[in-house]
This record gives sequence, structure tokens and C-alpha cells, in this order.
Amino acid sequence: MLAPHFGDASDDVCSTLEERRRNLYDLLLELTKISAAKESTALADALYLVWEGAVVPIRSEAERVRLARNLPVVVDRLLKAYSI
Repeated sequence: MLAPHFGDASDDVCSTLEERRRNLYDLLLELTKISAAKESTALADALYLVWEGAVVPIRSEAERVRLARNLPVVVDRLLKAYSI
């Protein structure tokens, strides 16, 4: 996925980013388990997908502002859906 930006996927930058992604997911999973969410893995997956969407390149300032305004609502709805 990052290869077009950094060259070889085995590059140190790519491997560091992938390690950080795994660490983030592991943290989300641990936190959702501690929170006693109904489906901790599904909530961790959803929160991770929100994060992935938040770090993709944004085409315009207006889009960035719109997404930033909606992010708390999306996360709040996810938490409520999993009874936290």
C-alpha cells in the first residue's frame, strides 16, 4: 500500500509504519476489551477503520473540515452501538 510513496515495501519506513499500525490496532483491541464492549474485536476493527480514513490524503480543506466535524459523531455512534 505504501510502496508507491516509499519504494520497496521492505523499506525501513514501510516496515516502521506497518509496525505502528499493528501496535495501534493491538492498543485499540486491548482498550475495547477493558471497556467491556459487547463485541470488542468488531469495535476495535471499526475504530481502526475510522483512523485509517482519518489519515488518508484529503482532497480539499473543505473536506478536511467536514470530516473533522463529523469524526466525534462517528466515534460516539460506534461506542453507543457497542454499548460503551
